[in-house]
Amino acid sequence: MAAGLGFKTFNTGDVLSASDVNGYLMQGVLVFASTAARDAAITAPAEGQFAFTKDTNSLFYYDGAAWVASGATGDIEGVTAGTGISGGGTSGTVTVTNSMATAIDAKGDLIVGTGADTFSRLAAGTNTYILTADSAEATGLKWAAPAAGGGAMTKITSATFTTQSSVGVNECFSSAYKTYYIIWSANSSVNGADLQFQWQYSTSTAQTTEYYGAGFGYDRAATITTWGFDNQSAATIYNNLTTSTNNSSFGQLYVQNVDGNSETPKYFGSGYGQSSQQNINYSALNNVARIYTGFLLKPDSGTITGRYQVYGLAN
Repeated sequence: MAAGLGFKTFNTGDVLSASDVNGYLMQGVLVFASTAARDAAITAPAEGQFAFTKDTNSLFYYDGAAWVASGATGDIEGVTAGTGISGGGTSGTVTVTNSMATAIDAKGDLIVGTGADTFSRLAAGTNTYILTADSAEATGLKWAAPAAGGGAMTKITSATFTTQSSVGVNECFSSAYKTYYIIWSANSSVNGADLQFQWQYSTSTAQTTEYYGAGFGYDRAATITTWGFDNQSAATIYNNLTTSTNNSSFGQLYVQNVDGNSETPKYFGSGYGQSSQQNINYSALNNVARIYTGFLLKPDSGTITGRYQVYGLAN
């Protein structure tokens, strides 16, 4: 079959040749070299006729008034990108891209709305920071350090120490907290040594005067031990350290008024000695009000080995 000769008007009485049938009558769609050839051949097209032009590989149909290009389309005639996507098209292979996904370029990124139908990338914050609402920010959000409050206790520092004549814990106090919680454990190179406490200021300068306080212990033999100090160079927080590393003494104390206000710094605490099963309680103050930045632990003789932890209690 050699279809594609174009269009021919047959008259009554014409004799059809094989080429006429194959070239004209066997065409479902009339084929032309171009739209010019089509228009020259079909001077009076009928509504519903189809024609194909070879030069542009285009299909047309006659709608009763003009030749109209037919895309042979289905129900979907185009894809338009909306909010949050890009791309689209009206023919061929259509690609759409999730613009929110392409805005992410690092672990922890968040996509945050910045207005009506707009968004922006918010990078991950510093470790331990929390996401906070802030209308001054373009995204309405920001990463920020958690605010102190609600009874929370925050670990500030901790360390172990070995065979030390004194242990300075520097820069652990600040204006962020009014009350601090200190946990300690220690044993001494000298059996029965006292564990002493001093405030520090200007980073590591020890306060060596005007300590006032008292303590008492009650052991398994029902023996009561008491001690007191008046205007001394240090405060005693435990009075009977042992040399055994398996029987370290431990205790806790609460610290207040280290921020230089009119009140003097003070603490109270308790402890336990495993070797003698001695329970102790103690309290003390220093009569000099100033900004204290840390504290010092030391034995009254020998060296100490142990550990400490410092926590800030929310205001």
